[in-house]
Amino acid sequence: MGGGYRQEDVRAVALALTGLGIDRDSGRTTFRRNAAEPGPIEIPVLGKSLGAKRRSIEDVHAMLADLAAMPATARHICRKLAIHFIADEPPVPLVKTMVEAWTASGGNLTDVYAAMLAHPAAWEDPGRKARRPYDYVVTGLRAAGLPESDFAQPVRKVLAKAEQDEMMAITPDMAARRKKRAEKTMTSEDRTEMRQERREKLRPPLNPLTVGAIKKLGQPIWEPTSPEGTEEEFAAWISSSQLTGRIEWAQAIAARMGSRTEPRELARTVLRDAARDDTLKVVSQAPSRQAGLSLLLASPEFNRR
Repeated sequence: MGGGYRQEDVRAVALALTGLGIDRDSGRTTFRRNAAEPGPIEIPVLGKSLGAKRRSIEDVHAMLADLAAMPATARHICRKLAIHFIADEPPVPLVKTMVEAWTASGGNLTDVYAAMLAHPAAWEDPGRKARRPYDYVVTGLRAAGLPESDFAQPVRKVLAKAEQDEMMAITPDMAARRKKRAEKTMTSEDRTEMRQERREKLRPPLNPLTVGAIKKLGQPIWEPTSPEGTEEEFAAWISSSQLTGRIEWAQAIAARMGSRTEPRELARTVLRDAARDDTLKVVSQAPSRQAGLSLLLASPEFNRR
């Protein structure tokens, strides 16, 4: 495989990680020996055996240290960092310099970041990355300067019994799936969908300006869309549907701010030298301050970083 490992390596590392857990009180990683795969574990990609009869968390630490020391790890992580901060297709010389900093420092990320920021290629063409929903919403909220009360989680209102019954009512689809379950023909997908529907009904409401907006725009907090994490590519976040959602959010923020802020001056403050003349002109010629602020938050410069 391109990464230098095979399925046997993936399986071996998964076995080596058995026994790890989270302490609910402290949030720290714990190791439960009775839940760990017993005996030594052969990890082909490392060319060594891990652990002995009595496994310990030191085995995991040793494995992670060996993996971190592999040249392929340095290349992979440095390129991922460059993709996140610089460009979807980062310059090869930039990544090479970051890998050299990794190797020289033994994987010290502070040195890797310093090498990335000091490289001229990091500053040659700004604005190549799109602000993902989380970055966009947080930056917009900072620019708007809304009071802290606007960030609070909404309180679910106490419903009358009739409303509770209506909210928890069995939909026709749910009734059909229950019938299938009674007939023992319900699939695992059916059961998963039913559980998800019930969770959504019981889930606390989300603030539409903050967590709710980020979820609606496609980057729900702590819920990556795949094991690889949230998408990085520009095209994933700058599309017609994405921009429509961002414009709606910008209009909601502008409605909260009313006419308290002069959009052109705010544009100069938050965009600085990235502000283009045509953007400043459009913002300043808007029919109202509220419309001008919406245009600023929806502008190309504000959607890039």
